[in-house]
Amino acid sequence: MNKGIIVVKVGTSTLSRSSGRVDPAYISSLTGQISVLMRGGYKVILVTSGAIGAGIEALGLPARPKDIGSLQACAAIGQGRIMKHYQQSFKRRGIHAAQILLTRDDFADRKRFLNAKNTMFTLMYRMGAVPVINENDTIATEEIKFGDNDRLSAMVASLVSASTLVLLTDVDGLYSPEDKKVIPIVAKISAEIERMVRPAKGKWGVGGMASKLAAARIAMRGGTTCIIANGGAPRILLKIAGNEPVGTTFMAAKVRQKAKKSWLAFAPKPRGVIIVDAGARDAIEERKTSLLAAGIRGAKGYFLPGDVVDIAGPGGVPFARGMAAYSSVDIGRIKGRKSAEVARMFGRERVCDEVVHRDNMVLLR
Repeated sequence: MNKGIIVVKVGTSTLSRSSGRVDPAYISSLTGQISVLMRGGYKVILVTSGAIGAGIEALGLPARPKDIGSLQACAAIGQGRIMKHYQQSFKRRGIHAAQILLTRDDFADRKRFLNAKNTMFTLMYRMGAVPVINENDTIATEEIKFGDNDRLSAMVASLVSASTLVLLTDVDGLYSPEDKKVIPIVAKISAEIERMVRPAKGKWGVGGMASKLAAARIAMRGGTTCIIANGGAPRILLKIAGNEPVGTTFMAAKVRQKAKKSWLAFAPKPRGVIIVDAGARDAIEERKTSLLAAGIRGAKGYFLPGDVVDIAGPGGVPFARGMAAYSSVDIGRIKGRKSAEVARMFGRERVCDEVVHRDNMVLLR
């Protein structure tokens, strides 16, 4: 494994005993391995689940609640408890642990996105600290339901241009359905690979291999190698750092997607949809062109210039995402028109030939 920034994500099922209680011995082992990596020259970011589980433990609940309000309350009670475990364990090794709570909105707003990046770099490079990141479950709603921290860890890895993302879970990797053996290397997430997994969730945590596959796709596009491995295996992080053959490795794309395009693809919540004809879709997908008004057939939702929108073909399925140069109202006026007509409508000094410029656009698949 190349030295650089490593993002390690650990899930509730890995952090907890079978009873659902947080396992201090596991946290001690995990932080010990991270401290060894740091002494070896790596920078490490830890993305942790477990706040809800810790809250469930504190409250003595028999099982994970199902309603959002109770989940948020458990997270509020448990977040301080899980962070205390990390701070004490890292402190014994002379390392500061810094809590960072994020939501999808922190990635959707580009200024907050860059501020989060600067904070992480300051902690790692100037202070020698470990950023310990969790979803801010006390205020999150949709994100709390499934695979939240898998996706979050991949977005963090793309944000900091990490060399490696390690997803620690309770299985050895991605299994082949034919022989039930772990697939060691995945160069591309194909339809065949996608058919091997399905969403799943346990008694105490959420997620499953499907959410980890989605995280791997985000990481790969950002130029980050992703490894899914059994977090309960002895010295697992040290084995990975030593390039031992463990888990399933998803190979990074040869060309790292620019940070701005990673942000467009995975962070913002689109404000609307621009519907284009088949010709415009082919031009965008095959020739990597910008989107012009002539290829637009309509728009859904209400958005303003500069907002992030999805771009969908005639069937209505989004295939690209970008920043619109026109509002949804103006797109209703210019759809299907040539650039010269648009210029006459708005005046050449105010017009943009591209409704979505290719530099502000990313393909979703």
